[in-house]
Parts: sequence; C-alpha cells; structure tokens
Amino acid sequence: MASAPTGAKPILTLADVPLAWPVYHRLASFDTMPRAGETVYLERDMPHPSGDRGITVFLSSGEKLGYVTNQNHAALDWALKRSARVDAQIVVVNEPVVRGRSVPGWGAYHISVVAHEGVAAV
Repeated sequence: MASAPTGAKPILTLADVPLAWPVYHRLASFDTMPRAGETVYLERDMPHPSGDRGITVFLSSGEKLGYVTNQNHAALDWALKRSARVDAQIVVVNEPVVRGRSVPGWGAYHISVVAHEGVAAV
C-alpha cells in the first residue's frame, strides 16, 4: 500500500486481533519462529480455508501466518478499502501446553493493526 501523508489520522486501531487457521512455522527450528514485535502485512479478498474470501496475514518474508477472524473481518475489510497505510505487527504468540510442557510455535498469533486515513493505492 502507498504511504500515508505525514500526520494522517488513524481510522481504525485494533490492539489484539486473533488469527484463525494459523500456520505453524518451522517446527524444527524454534529460533526462527515468528515473534511478538514482527511486522506483518494484510491482504484482503484472499482465498480462505473455509471456501470463502478473507483477509490473509503475511510475514515480511511473504510467508502466510494466518487469517483475520470473523470477529474483526468486517471492520478490517472496511479500513483496508479506505486507508493509505496499515501498520500491523505480532503482539502475542500464545504457546499451548502439551503434556505439561510449553510448545513454542504451536500457539495462536494475535496482531495489532492501525489503519491510517487516505485513499488506498489501487
């Protein structure tokens, strides 16, 4: 997306967006797993595992991380159509417990998103 003009106001801020259908990356190498603070990119109207279209979240490397949940889809879709810039990053990687041990990378990812005013680049 194109850069927002200096001082562009946020039109939408979401601090904790859980991802659905997360991709569990690089299980053999936990040191290279996505971590909190990493920048992510959102792309709307993408094929979704449910058979519908959705908003896909990608790592800066281009790897798919997961999909925005239905809970936040409508608001983010609206903002992505109207924003000149979207800043998003991983804020939480929840690590589940399996047989009493934490399993890095097998968690649900949560992202924060700030969409800035302006017309999105076509």
